[in-house]
Formats: sequence, structure tokens, C-alpha cells
Amino acid sequence: MKSPAVFFKSLSNREGMQNWSRENLRLRSPFRVMVEKEVADHIRSWRLIVLLGLTVLTFFGAMYVSVSNIKAAISNTQDPDHLFLY
Repeated sequence: MKSPAVFFKSLSNREGMQNWSRENLRLRSPFRVMVEKEVADHIRSWRLIVLLGLTVLTFFGAMYVSVSNIKAAISNTQDPDHLFLY
């Protein structure tokens, strides 16, 4: 989003005003501005980084355990259901 200073500067000359599109001139609702601010605050928070780190570690731990169990289940050729992973 462009700075308000750029918007008001372009209002002072005629050719600058003609370059503005409808998207740049539309008003944003106060609710949308508030939601964008709150989301930005949460994304920049250190708690989100810790939460994402724990999620990634949990994912890799679960994948390691599941791959090792699948390997053990497939290697048992005496079991008649060894082709069924689930």
C-alpha cells in the first residue's frame, strides 16, 4: 500500500490524479483495517514462531515414528497382511 503522502502529493498536480486507479481510491472499512492490524500483530509475535517450531518438530517426530513402523510392518513377510499398510 502506498503512503498517504504519495496520495496527497498526487492530488496537487493534474496528471498525478489521472494515474490513480479505482483500487487505490477505494476506502477500506475500519473493521478490515482492524482485522489486518490484529493479524499482523499475531504473525510478528514470538509466540507464533515458537508455536510453528513446535508444530514442525512434532511433524518430523511423527513422520520418523510412522516411517520406522511402516518399515517394520512391511519387512515381516510371514504375515499374510504384510501388503496392507493400514
